Amino acid sequence: MQQYTDEYRSKLLAETGVAFNSMAVIEKLKQGVNRNDVVPQENKHNRKKRDNEQIDYISKILFDYCYKDYFWEEVIELILDDMQIYKFVKISSVNYLQTFRIPEMTRCYSEVTLLEHTYNIVKQFVIAKDIPFVSRFNPFIVLLCCVLHDYGKCFEIKKMVSYKATSRDLPKHEEYSGLYVEKIANMIYEKYGRKLNTDEYYVTHFQNLKTIRTVVENHHAKEMQSDSLEYVVSKLDQATRKSEWENYIENGSKEKIEKTETNAQSKLEFKE
Repeated sequence: MQQYTDEYRSKLLAETGVAFNSMAVIEKLKQGVNRNDVVPQENKHNRKKRDNEQIDYISKILFDYCYKDYFWEEVIELILDDMQIYKFVKISSVNYLQTFRIPEMTRCYSEVTLLEHTYNIVKQFVIAKDIPFVSRFNPFIVLLCCVLHDYGKCFEIKKMVSYKATSRDLPKHEEYSGLYVEKIANMIYEKYGRKLNTDEYYVTHFQNLKTIRTVVENHHAKEMQSDSLEYVVSKLDQATRKSEWENYIENGSKEKIEKTETNAQSKLEFKE
């Protein structure tokens, strides 16, 4: 990794200021988020054991794919803490205004909690990670996008982030999810940003968080490129909902739902 002089490092840090600022510097130094050599490795982190089995499973998968450094470990622990503190286990995965083309779908998805849906999409990622349209991207970044995509459905998280309205329309949950990612980035920057060893390291990690924000904000966009990360997360989300619906129909109620691990490739209808 390239090293910089103290004078040049100070200049870059002064230009960046806070997370996501100075796009000229970021564009100059970023490495991007295309797939690299990140592979799951068992027991490489001292992760916090979670009492809730679903949160602990999400934690395990995140740490399996995580870069081995304090920056991403801190991000993971923060988002998992919020998942627990704000009781995703008690929040519906759909808001009260949302309806579906089949009325019974509204009942189905309202019975799936935000934690269950997040857990289910992580399982869907594990199944689908080797499909070419998924595997072309850095698996850890894909996974973080999946975990964070619906955080904006939590009322307490909506209150946590600031929103500057650009229209009369109420903000969508995906916009709040993006603002939450920005808040996490700023929290990490305030704590560690000026202690990073190299500017390249700093810029790359915050650029990845900026990418995650963009993806979660646009995972319900009406139009997206079939080779984009937004498309991958959208398809994983759709496959998760399809699985939840099929389980609901098969078992009749949430209490009897057993999360299935069927062949995800048959559920992910990627465009060629």
